[in-house]
Amino acid sequence: MPPTEPRPASAADDLPADLRPFFEAARQVPSRDPARAARTRAAYLAQVQALRPRRSPRGHRRAAWFPRLTRRLAWALAVLVLALAVSVPAAAHAAQDALPGSPFYPVKRWSEGVQLALARDPQRRATLLLTFAERRVREIRLLADQGQWEAARQALADLEALLAELSPQQVRAAEPLAERLDVELLTTAALAPTALEADLLNVVNGWAALHLQAQQDSAADLAFFVGPLKAIEGPTWRIGDREVHMGPETLIFGVPQPGDLVEVLGRARDDGSWQALEVRIAVRVVDVQSAQVEFIGVLEARQGSRWVVNGLEMEVAPKADIVGAPQVGQRVEVAATWDARHGAWILWHAEPVAQLYGVEVEFSGQLTRREGRVWWVAGLEVQVTPATRIVGPEPQIGDWVVVHAWRQADGTLLAEEVHVAGSGTGEEFQPTPTP
Repeated sequence: MPPTEPRPASAADDLPADLRPFFEAARQVPSRDPARAARTRAAYLAQVQALRPRRSPRGHRRAAWFPRLTRRLAWALAVLVLALAVSVPAAAHAAQDALPGSPFYPVKRWSEGVQLALARDPQRRATLLLTFAERRVREIRLLADQGQWEAARQALADLEALLAELSPQQVRAAEPLAERLDVELLTTAALAPTALEADLLNVVNGWAALHLQAQQDSAADLAFFVGPLKAIEGPTWRIGDREVHMGPETLIFGVPQPGDLVEVLGRARDDGSWQALEVRIAVRVVDVQSAQVEFIGVLEARQGSRWVVNGLEMEVAPKADIVGAPQVGQRVEVAATWDARHGAWILWHAEPVAQLYGVEVEFSGQLTRREGRVWWVAGLEVQVTPATRIVGPEPQIGDWVVVHAWRQADGTLLAEEVHVAGSGTGEEFQPTPTP
């Protein structure tokens, strides 16, 4: 081995003698190889990476537990909804007969409020309001029987609030329920104790006025006429000189054929035609030699011996019984006979009729005042004529009565029949048996 050349003098020569051997040993270390150092560093880093614990990114960690939590919440919500779907209707059904003071009564009222809030159709809302009003009336009766006066008054206030939401149009649309409410109110008022009498009377009178207005509105645009059925062209019939339309709501009684005399109840349309609600065969004149008809109608035309009443053209018989001098536009009662030989209706009796045949109405209430032929029932003025039929005992002040009347063009109510439904006996009302 060749001798090592001496190194030039350096700062190590100035070191103390005891440190100089270490310095000389360090100088014998070979120089650092950069390429080898890089390979060594890469191998070290690879080993460190391999030994590092595997950890998912933050988003992936959430994705692992979030679906599990979502599924748990979904199951919990499904169970809750199912429990509500089963328990709420069951509780609402069980609460239908609950009275104030019962733990189920708030459920009953809450259920009613929800149904009203969801009722967007006016007719559906009217049905609900009248149904709930009937419930309040029954509650009032039961609470009064139990002597719970404050609760009965609260139910009465709730009843008044329900009725205040109703319009005549809504009452007209739910007439069967309105008639049922009439019966319930009349029965409750007839049995009402003194403690509730005045308040209940106010509600009954208000309802009677509302129901009467609904009946008047319903009948105001209805008309009745009689005429010969001349032609049937699908849903359009020619009755007399009128064009009458049959719709899905039209009630046709029997099988009318051309040539028959028919009665029509319907409404006039803007174009001059009619929409029929009911059609009945008055007289079937085909293949018969003689037939008779009697009806009340409007004298629409009068030219010599030719009269037209409600679309029916008639020939006045030479010896016809004509009472007074009926004028065109006047209501008349006529009687005619079918003459098959001449193919014509022969008028043999005619007389003007009183305007008793206006708009037909029926209502109930308490008879509060009588002055001769004028009676006040449920706050309404009623004309009682000698022709008025009194069913049952003579009505007295304080009695509860049902009035069948005709409303005239000027608003006057002419009573056709008065039925005593409850008689006053001291401080309370007792129901009168229906004859």
